[in-house]
Amino acid sequence: MLPNQEPYLAYFISITHCPRDKAIQILDKSNWKVDIALNAFFEEDSKPSEVIHSLPQRRILIPTMIVFQR
Repeated sequence: MLPNQEPYLAYFISITHCPRDKAIQILDKSNWKVDIALNAFFEEDSKPSEVIHSLPQRRILIPTMIVFQR
């Protein structure tokens, strides 16, 4: 992980509350695109179980983090 990726990791963890190692793994798979990583996390987390298999699945869209540069 590069030092400039730390804000993305912190932002991802602040929303998902997942462990740091899992957050890094998901962000790596999504090429450090936070919006894609968040969708992947919530889609994985909301896979229907046998009990709620009839409920419609919803896509969660979360705006990406804006990085301001000076």
